[in-house]
Parts: sequence; structure tokens; C-alpha cells
Amino acid sequence: STHCISSAASDVYKRQRALSTKRLVKINDPIRDEKISVVDRAIVLISSYAALIFQVADMFVDEIDIDKIIEEIYMKINTGNYDSFLVDIITRTIENEADLDLMNLILPKLSKKLYSLDLSIQSNYNNILTIFEIFLSNKFIASKFHQIDNFHPENLKAYEFEKKSLLGPLLRISPLLPSIFTHNYDQEILSKQQIQIIHESLQTEHGVIIYKLFSICDKLIRSGETSRNEFLKYLSDIVNKNHLRRGEHAQVNKIATDAFMVNITLILMKFSQPFLSINSTRLNKIDSNYLNYENKLIDLSEETKLNSTIQEYNEYFSNDNVINIDKPLNFISECFYLLLTYI
Repeated sequence: STHCISSAASDVYKRQRALSTKRLVKINDPIRDEKISVVDRAIVLISSYAALIFQVADMFVDEIDIDKIIEEIYMKINTGNYDSFLVDIITRTIENEADLDLMNLILPKLSKKLYSLDLSIQSNYNNILTIFEIFLSNKFIASKFHQIDNFHPENLKAYEFEKKSLLGPLLRISPLLPSIFTHNYDQEILSKQQIQIIHESLQTEHGVIIYKLFSICDKLIRSGETSRNEFLKYLSDIVNKNHLRRGEHAQVNKIATDAFMVNITLILMKFSQPFLSINSTRLNKIDSNYLNYENKLIDLSEETKLNSTIQEYNEYFSNDNVINIDKPLNFISECFYLLLTYI
């Protein structure tokens, strides 16, 4: 048990010693290249050994508690070179074609951990965001991210996405969460100055959160067509299932939180900014016939029709007016209409 708790720290220490040794090799050393090669090989072996702990924990004589090792990495990811150590482990698992196993072992656990945190008093959420960023900084990993368990579970209800989907707990981090709002403002007496300081503090922290979340989502969009389409399907499923949010008397416990929906809206705004500028040359790529496409991501069947009856709507979007194409619509059109739907 003691071994499993300290194994990650021990491997990080060994790796650091190897890097320090590498720096001590003199430039004019006649066998410098040989020495550097030996140290580099040692670094690879250390990370390979660490990767084995995740891949085949039962091969070790000592008991390996994967959950405790993940907890240790999560708590120390911003200290002691744990971040670069994790990068090395990811590289080794890619070489061994075990990258998806590693992601399934670590990321869903951290997502669940994040959901359980009391965000009003705990700031460790930032460590979890950092680990997701480290994984997604590798384009190969990002291209397979949608294959992780629970990335987009089927048949989720409107209010379940932020708890049961992989990215849900990340996308809900916001000052709009009731627990954070209550913690900061539920005091008997607050002066205007105190309220202003709280406002500015929360806005600054939320700005950093949105920056990190956008970075995570941007990696998914840029890692390839399949990854991009799967991520957009996930966002569209969320907004389609939450169509009741637009009702005057929506049941709060049946829909997603404001924190979750506002964060996604802000992320979509950031994606849309480059092509929504008046001077943008890509503005004309927004397809004005988007709603006529059969494979559009937005579901309008449950929406209130303001200028037509349901029958008129159904007749207009009958088979005669529907455009059938085999490939997905362009990203700019999908992003723009998703943003409008979220707004």
C-alpha cells in the first residue's frame, strides 16, 4: 500500500535525477553523445515502467492502488515536474498502442472527482483542467478523445449531461453555480465596495476558466474531422434536449444549469468571433439554407412556431425542400447556428 502511494513520486524523482545528470555532462566531454544516449534511455525506461503500472497493475508483487496514484498525480500535477512526467507516460502508451486504455483509466475518474468537489471552497478543479489540457496537447490523443467511455453517453436527459458525460463536470465550473453564488454573496451585510471586489474577483477567475475550457474544446475541434463532428454532436444534443429552458415555467431540476449552458455559449462565441467580424472573408460560408439540410445538428421539431402553424412548417420542410448530402456541413455553419440556438 505504501509502495503504491509513493510509486509515482519515486518515478518522478528518478526522472528528475536523470535529467539533472544529463545537464552535468560537459559539452567538451569526448564521450558526451554516449553518456547523453544512456541517460535518455534511462528516462524512457522510467516512464515505460510508470506506464506499466497503469496498463498491467496486477503484474507487480506489491499491491497497486491505481486510484491513489491518480489522486497523487492530480494533487501534484502543478509541482515537482509531474506534468512533464505525465507527458512521458502518455508518449509511452501511444507507442504501445495503449493510449485509449490510459485515458479511460484516468480521465473519467477525474471527471467524476471534479463533479464531487465543493467548488465554493476548493480550487483543486484547476489541477484537473490542467491534466485534461496535458492529454489534449497531444494531437493524436485529441483525435481519439471522443472514444473515451462516457464522452457522449446515449439517451441522457437534459439535466444529466453535466454529471454523466465526460466533459460535463468541466463545462459547469462557473460563479453561476448556486453553491459558489451562495458562498460569496449570502452574507448579512456587504458594502458596495465588498460587492464590487467579489464581482471583479469572480469575473477574473471565470475568465481564466473560460480560457482553459476553450483551449480544451479547441483541441478537439482542431484534431480532425471525426473528433470535431463528434464534439459538435455532443453540444447539439445538449441544447436539443434542453429546449424547455426557453419556457416561462421551466422546471429547474429537469434542465441543465445556467452555469453549464452559459459556459458553452461563451465557448461557441469564441469559436465564432473570427468569422462574425464585418470584415471577415468567411462570413459568406454561413449557409443560409442550413435549416433545410436533413443532417443538420439542430432539432427544431419541438420548437414553438411563431409565423406558421405546425402543418405549414411540416409542409415547408417536407421532402421536396430537404437537402440531402452525405457529408457533414461545414464547421462555420454548424458553429454559427449552434451559437444562435444556445443564445
